[in-house]
Amino acid sequence: MQFSKIKTIKLFIIIILGCLLFGRCNTRDVYTNVDLDKAIESAKKRDKKLLFIATINGCSPCNTIQKKIAENDTLKSALKDYLVVVYSGDITNLSLANKIIGQIKSPATIVFNKMHSVENVVFGFKNVNDYLYKIQNINISDFEKSRINMLLKVTVDIKRNNRLSQRQFEELRAVDPSFFNLFLLFKNSMLSKQYKRAQIYAKECVLKQNNFTNILYNKEILEIKNFKPINN
Repeated sequence: MQFSKIKTIKLFIIIILGCLLFGRCNTRDVYTNVDLDKAIESAKKRDKKLLFIATINGCSPCNTIQKKIAENDTLKSALKDYLVVVYSGDITNLSLANKIIGQIKSPATIVFNKMHSVENVVFGFKNVNDYLYKIQNINISDFEKSRINMLLKVTVDIKRNNRLSQRQFEELRAVDPSFFNLFLLFKNSMLSKQYKRAQIYAKECVLKQNNFTNILYNKEILEIKNFKPINN
């Protein structure tokens, strides 16, 4: 019995030393909504740039997260440093998602609607590929996944490089030509600061794409200093 205790203590010490030496203790990527502040802190430490917030109709943690953001100025300030993606799990819950977006005021924000089988969790991801790996089990079509992928890449590129590349425009056009045209009209309206017109095009993206995607871009995303639009 005594020998077993000694072995346990030794093992515990080895684990602690391993964590201290190799930094492997805090590798968790998934947090419940009520642990949003922990997710932010982890994202800071691990150089993550993308945060994912899921909201499900009738879920109390979703209301908790909205209240927490509203009441915490430090948290709101921290969220501004990230590309924030909010999923509304049900069309009736979109208003709650919009409330969360309103509280965050991130330079780049996207809301995707009509997602299914999404857990009430917050993710912090370093890049889009990490994010896509996590959504493989979500019940959506490959086509819808490809659209999510493209929109995220486009948005991340704007935030990182202050421009959209010609390659990304071509990729977006290949994924969904009709959506691309609406997106282009939306982008040009934003660049010319015609925000009401841009809002109309954003809504058209929703109405004409089977009510799948609702994109809410804060106007600051395309007003980044030295933004270099490509003429298309």
